[in-house]
Amino acid sequence: MDYLLEREVAYHWSLRRGALQISNDLNVKEGTVRNIVKSIYSKMNISERWELIEILKL
Repeated sequence: MDYLLEREVAYHWSLRRGALQISNDLNVKEGTVRNIVKSIYSKMNISERWELIEILKL
C-alpha cells in the first residue's frame, strides 16, 4: 500500500469526509478508501473515527 495515499486518506477521514468524497478527491475507488481506513484502524488499534482525530490532534 502506498504510504502517502494512506496518510492522505487518514487526513481526509479525520476531517469527517466520507469514503465516496475522498475517493473522488484522490482519484481512487471507494472500496480502496474503505480498505485503507480499515487498515489504519487495525494498525492503530482503534475502532472509531473520533479516536483517529484524537491521535492526529486535528
